[in-house]
Amino acid sequence: MPKDTVYIYTDNLKYLYLHNSVLEMNKTLSIDSLTVVMECASGKLNVDAEYLNISAAAGSKLSATGSSSFVKYAVGAGSEVDARKLKAKHAQVHVMGHSSLEINAEKVTEELLEKSKFKNFYKK
Repeated sequence: MPKDTVYIYTDNLKYLYLHNSVLEMNKTLSIDSLTVVMECASGKLNVDAEYLNISAAAGSKLSATGSSSFVKYAVGAGSEVDARKLKAKHAQVHVMGHSSLEINAEKVTEELLEKSKFKNFYKK
């Protein structure tokens, strides 16, 4: 991504790679599926998606809001993901390397936790 501001005018986005960038969203992105990969990046993600894949590494910080049927999280290398406001029906969780993940998921599978913090804030 360029160092300047990038505007996205479509809901037909499938993959977003952020390196040394800041993500800001002024409206909810409604989409079938989305993969977000972050390295040394930060920002706010506002999305309604059936399938969502979030990968954060190299000290990235992400705050996610919205909803999803399925979310796959891979958080590592000193990164932080706050997805307490992202309501998910099902989540796969991999958190490692002194990282932190907070989610709001009805069902959590494949918990892989290595030297990290994880908490699910789901309440019926």
